[in-house]
Amino acid sequence: MTQPSEILGCILAGGRSSRFGRDKARALLHGRPLLLHAAEWLRPVCRLVLAAADSPGKYQDLQIETLVDDQPGQGPLAGLEAALQQAKSRLGEQAWVLLVPCDTPGLRPEWARQLLDARQADDLALAFRDQTAPPAAKAHGWEPMPALVSVRALPAVQLALAQAQTALWRLLETVDARAVAQPADWLQHVHRLDTPDELHELQELTQPARDVPVRVQRWSLQDVAAADDWLASEEPLEIRVEHGPLGQRRSVVVGVVLRTPGHEVELAVGLLYSESAIEQATDVLDVIVNTGEHAAATVRLRPGLAFDTARLSRHVVTSAACGACGVRQLDLALPVGRGQLHGVGTPVPWHILAELPEKLRALQTTFARTGGLHAAGLFDLHGQPLRVREDIGRHNALDKLVGFGVLYGQPPGILVLSGRIGFELVQKAALAGLPLLVGVGAPTSLAVDLADRAGMTVVGFVRSGRGNVYTAPWRVVSDTACDT
Repeated sequence: MTQPSEILGCILAGGRSSRFGRDKARALLHGRPLLLHAAEWLRPVCRLVLAAADSPGKYQDLQIETLVDDQPGQGPLAGLEAALQQAKSRLGEQAWVLLVPCDTPGLRPEWARQLLDARQADDLALAFRDQTAPPAAKAHGWEPMPALVSVRALPAVQLALAQAQTALWRLLETVDARAVAQPADWLQHVHRLDTPDELHELQELTQPARDVPVRVQRWSLQDVAAADDWLASEEPLEIRVEHGPLGQRRSVVVGVVLRTPGHEVELAVGLLYSESAIEQATDVLDVIVNTGEHAAATVRLRPGLAFDTARLSRHVVTSAACGACGVRQLDLALPVGRGQLHGVGTPVPWHILAELPEKLRALQTTFARTGGLHAAGLFDLHGQPLRVREDIGRHNALDKLVGFGVLYGQPPGILVLSGRIGFELVQKAALAGLPLLVGVGAPTSLAVDLADRAGMTVVGFVRSGRGNVYTAPWRVVSDTACDT
């Protein structure tokens, strides 16, 4: 049986993905980079765990040794060749490489051992046979990663690269790889993430319930009856920030927010982004969320990022109704380089805006049961919903929406709020680059002043087809104007 001392684990990390839009290895799933999800699968059975990437030390901050793939554009075979060279020099001629991509979370720990135990003396490689893909889609039948490849297969890999063959499944057939039956529950656990939307969908599958069942008495002038009802869940969440250089990290409590459970990673990242403590998703290494009696979200910032708690306006215990309550100077509300609006030149017909509050209400699934939640929704410029976040706190709901945009990309869109339009909500929307804000309630005077300065369009009191446009009215056009 192969021993862990003979196994080198290699994660294909690469770099900026064209379909993903950025470094996929650092994208967060449940607050953890995809790279670390892959590493956690490899470590129990591997002597060494490396990440094949395009530059040395690329993932040092994640404490993953980088293996430089010096053949860009050659696909997984180039990473495999580099890993086999490392395994040969560091572990010996009898070593093996266990190869996995960074974008396939959900691999079960026992599957690694299944590959190792299936090995026989003369094998050069082992991989799972794909029992699920239609023949036309994957005629070769291989599920080529994860794959277990012997150092003795190095010449075959080098020959394939010399012949410009980059497909891993073709190499498996060339070396007569042993086929291991794909686990029956493969599709229940394994997810291939090619786009931010696919990552987001997987994240949504594990969100906790946001309402609590309760038994009540329902009274009327005629009678009283027992009934089942629902309450919106409200729980405290401590938000912490870990920062500083490697080896000299510090942890500080930013605050405690009362929030509706769910989307804690987005809430913490969105809050820090709204407070200008971070500028982009790559400022965040990961977010460690602990639920239970003392729920906390610890945002770990990349080494070298300056972090000043004095800049935060919410570094005290806050309620869900409190936002950037200490910020009262417009000059401080929009930091230099922030608040660049997306899609600023696109006017929207009035009938689209007039319908948005009802569309938002229809998408408030938890509110429909509890009646106790605010919502922030992002709609495209045609009035189609992109995403909705609910919370007992207006600011929390919008922070979750902003956090999603920071982590997965923020398209141009219309922000719709379920309540009044306060200064802090306009500030968050402007920092997120959202050009048009619609609310069912009234804006405050300071909110209108800030929106005017930012060039945002604010529309309030949108009910029954009516509403007031307070700023940048050129972004709203009549339906008759659209028809001419």
